[in-house]
Amino acid sequence: MNILSKIMERPGLIAGAAIRRQIDFHRVIPRTALFFLTYRCDSRCETCTFWKKDKHELKKQELSLEQWKQIANQLSARGIRAVELFGGNILLRKDLLIPLLHHLHQLNMAVHIPTNQIGLDAETIEAMVAAQVDTVYLSTDGVDDSQNDIRGVKGAANINQSAISLLRQARRRHASRKPTLVCNTTISNLNYHSVEQIVSYALEQGFDEVHCEYVGEFDSADVDASLINGLRPDPSYIRQPGKSVLLSPPQAETLKTTLARIKRTYRGSPLTVTTLNIDVLSTRRLCQGTIPHSKCYMERREVTVDPAGNLTPCPFITNYSYGNLLQEGFDALWNNQRHQQFRKLQNSGQLPMCRHCILGVQRNPPFWLALRRNLTAHGTEPLLRQLARRRNRTTPASLTAKPSEP
Repeated sequence: MNILSKIMERPGLIAGAAIRRQIDFHRVIPRTALFFLTYRCDSRCETCTFWKKDKHELKKQELSLEQWKQIANQLSARGIRAVELFGGNILLRKDLLIPLLHHLHQLNMAVHIPTNQIGLDAETIEAMVAAQVDTVYLSTDGVDDSQNDIRGVKGAANINQSAISLLRQARRRHASRKPTLVCNTTISNLNYHSVEQIVSYALEQGFDEVHCEYVGEFDSADVDASLINGLRPDPSYIRQPGKSVLLSPPQAETLKTTLARIKRTYRGSPLTVTTLNIDVLSTRRLCQGTIPHSKCYMERREVTVDPAGNLTPCPFITNYSYGNLLQEGFDALWNNQRHQQFRKLQNSGQLPMCRHCILGVQRNPPFWLALRRNLTAHGTEPLLRQLARRRNRTTPASLTAKPSEP
């Protein structure tokens, strides 16, 4: 089927996917999973407090390779077809990461990996490409010294450049388009003024896509008021006293103007620039750090598993669980009494911290916004970009900005 034929049929398929998503929401049917292989992290990001956890205690709780395989088998048998491997820094679990990738590939599960790139060596990259990992999100919050400062790691910019180069080389060796290489940029008051520079850098380095995300932070008072059966949640993105990373009104206006200019500049470019997760936030919400919708699709459609195998509501509430997958099994835990108790609290607005769940912008959009998002990601525009990429293959290198695979 040629690209023009795909363009003609794509809208109907996308609408069907959005409708199925609504049905799954009401029936509480999960389709994806989030595996926290570790909570340990070796970055020291200005926008996160994850790295402040006690690494020695966290390591004691972590599962073995065989235990993660058991969990993957359980979820595969229940129809889960996509897994995000999350941390902390999952590269600290290299002992199990590479064989787990191959196991997930054998289960025919799509795999997505966000990474701070620390420890992302040639061996791991070779395994990612060989296992046909679908997407690698490389955290890129600045260029040169700003990346080092925001990520809190000396040499973070060099690590980023090395990782993207090695990934592109591995794709070429395997003659593969996978994984899609995403420059994942979290925008805050630390880097809002350098977004254009980051996008230009992504083009120069050979990324496939740039995802502009907004920073998130929870207010301690909202967390205190979000008790779950008397338990205070423990999110890792708590606003530090006097150090909010949210934008001020003038900064928010500047960002909106900048993103509009970026979209005009890169329209029709082989580089996909996605800004929808910020476009849907008004300047007021950018300043408040709140989101425009309250339904939680994550607790109904996504299975979140912590490093010990516990089933938790979401990545931001890690000390409340429905039970342990290895001890009780998925069928006994999903939509059980503890799960329903959490849903009742969330649906009735008794968890005010959820208003600040920045992850919800991506994963909890209402029907019409989800439809728009799918059209942006999978509709006619990406197919038109394929035509642009084919055109660029026949264009002299001096006339195109994006480098060929090394």
